[in-house]
Amino acid sequence: TDAEVLKALATMHPIPALIIKYRELAKLKNTYIDALPTYVNKKTGRVHTTFSQTAVATGRLASSNPNLQNIPADASGYGIEVRAAFKAGAGRLFVSADYSQIELRVLAYLSQDNNLINAFLSGHDIHTETAARLFDVALTDVVNEQRQLGKRINFSVLYGMTPYGLSKDLGIPFKEAKKYIERYFEQYPDVSTWMESVVEFAKKHGYVETHWGRRRYIPAIYEKNRSMYEEACRVAINTVAQGTAAEIMKLGMLAVRKELQTHFPDSCIVLQIHDELIVSVPEADAQAVEKLVKKVLESVVQWDIPLEVSTCIGADWKEITK
Repeated sequence: TDAEVLKALATMHPIPALIIKYRELAKLKNTYIDALPTYVNKKTGRVHTTFSQTAVATGRLASSNPNLQNIPADASGYGIEVRAAFKAGAGRLFVSADYSQIELRVLAYLSQDNNLINAFLSGHDIHTETAARLFDVALTDVVNEQRQLGKRINFSVLYGMTPYGLSKDLGIPFKEAKKYIERYFEQYPDVSTWMESVVEFAKKHGYVETHWGRRRYIPAIYEKNRSMYEEACRVAINTVAQGTAAEIMKLGMLAVRKELQTHFPDSCIVLQIHDELIVSVPEADAQAVEKLVKKVLESVVQWDIPLEVSTCIGADWKEITK
């Protein structure tokens, strides 16, 4: 029985809720608790992942053997406890640096939509801003449910969310979901124009390119089958935005490594989880490295959109999980 059905049944009887809990724990045990110790390197006593630059079509780095990018981060479940097992080591700390809403900032830069750009320049919370525009209320009057909807739509746009998908996702009627998506594009008209231009480019050339020229061929853009064609359009748009964000992170990693080698040679990047870097540092250098990493990552591109990086220091991976 799939999780959605069990979730619905859990409101009627305690057994389905226990099955859900059992499944979660069994998955954690099999995937992480039993498996991770087998990856410990005999020489170093540590786990070393492998990163590939070509496994993901958009250009994101992919972690494998073991995959450390999918260690659970949700604080409401048991999975986050797995992160507590990853320790910085004696006399060391982890510094986490996380790009805030990087793909939406990339979208603002690529589309040059004035409303989206101004939201970032004014320092407003982008999800609250979108919600205020969708519901036609003042920023200060946006309630949490409205912000959550704004957040969902902001991220859905880049993944080509359809009214059907949004209605299913939020449990709202199709008509309502359609209205929200239409209103989004009314508020950010240049986003819609940019998306259309990406699709037209793909049709003309058979591929799309990220800001720095990484190319992805999309043969399905010529499909007569409507659902395959629409999926190709979504892939084209997402590739340009997510691929450009991945390139910013790679440029950031190069710049951070160079600065660390110059100023803090005992510190090093140990992990990259898409928009986030984890740096291992001696305790005495933690705050200085935190400042340095934040400054370097935020200044890696000279755009009219500010990049924002949030940082955290802790002794294990759970402590630095936001």
